[in-house]
Amino acid sequence: MTILTLSASVHGLKPLCDAKNECNPTGLGKGVFYTGLYLIALGTGGIEPCVSSFGADQFDDSDDDDEKKDKSSFFNCRLYRNQSPGGSPLTRISQVLVASFRKFGVHVPKDKSTLYETAEEEKSAVKGRRKLEHTRELSFFDKAAVETKSDRKNGSVNGWRLSTVTQVEEVKSIIRLLPIWATGIMFSAVYSQMGTLFVLQGNSMNLHVLKSFKIPSASLSLFDTISVIFWVPV
Repeated sequence: MTILTLSASVHGLKPLCDAKNECNPTGLGKGVFYTGLYLIALGTGGIEPCVSSFGADQFDDSDDDDEKKDKSSFFNCRLYRNQSPGGSPLTRISQVLVASFRKFGVHVPKDKSTLYETAEEEKSAVKGRRKLEHTRELSFFDKAAVETKSDRKNGSVNGWRLSTVTQVEEVKSIIRLLPIWATGIMFSAVYSQMGTLFVLQGNSMNLHVLKSFKIPSASLSLFDTISVIFWVPV
């Protein structure tokens, strides 16, 4: 949106219009304008496929029946709840990646129960979260949960050298979802063209239905909504 605003307000990027209100944009202005449009499409495409998955993940089905009802309502009205922060997810992901590559030559034991995890009576290293069971896929990251002598310092665990099984499984889950998110980005990027490219296309079309009636360019996106309302029941 910032780039689009600059393309319409900054001298040199803003199209020059004559007395007949005919505007002639420069090559640079066109480039900046289209860059803004495609960045909006890409950004929208990145947000849309993640809202449902990340939002629903805030609800814990094991808490009570009210949580399950709220989660069901979330998909209908996008209802969010407040949840106490448990630290930066980027930090937890980075710790697993760093610990895995640091232990590149470490052998992962066949007995997965020997991998590092919090005490049995504790739910998770993050308060309010539950533990995750170990999975066999992406076994390279299991190296981060293999405990070595250098992982502890003065009796405390160095998070950048040793990660819990739950923390490793969180990273695995994100990696498994990457192909789905990537596919959703492309779909949503195309879908978001209704609010950008359709309007731009309408500006170059003859929108007169009758001599006294002209369809506004901004209204062209309504045809997509109308077609969905009509064809989905069919």
